[in-house]
Amino acid sequence: MQTFDLKAIERKGTGKGAARALRRQGLIPAVLYGPATASIALTISAVDLEKIYGESGGENVILNLIIENGGTQNKTAMIKEVQTSPLTSQYLHIDFYEISLEKEIRLANKALLAYLIISALSSEVLRIGTSKQE
Repeated sequence: MQTFDLKAIERKGTGKGAARALRRQGLIPAVLYGPATASIALTISAVDLEKIYGESGGENVILNLIIENGGTQNKTAMIKEVQTSPLTSQYLHIDFYEISLEKEIRLANKALLAYLIISALSSEVLRIGTSKQE
């Protein structure tokens, strides 16, 4: 599987006001965490993330996060969760999960999950629509 480089900057400001200020600049607040890592608050470029999505064709990609915090450190990670605005589809927040290339990773099949949810909702609608009215 191909690995993509993504530059990230460690951020100091947290909270709603700091996150909104970053988004106005075209940046995305993010966090990196994992079993062997303490949480690190990050900032990434929305443009860089879109390029990676365009090249990879999906969210399940392996990233080499190049974190600048005075020096630089590299962390291998995957995107665990992407929060977007329901109105504008703007990125609100990204969760990165640090991984080891030495261990097996199990991923959920999002297409299958979406199908099951839609199927369950459709059958519920059909059941309600066929109920007898007195």
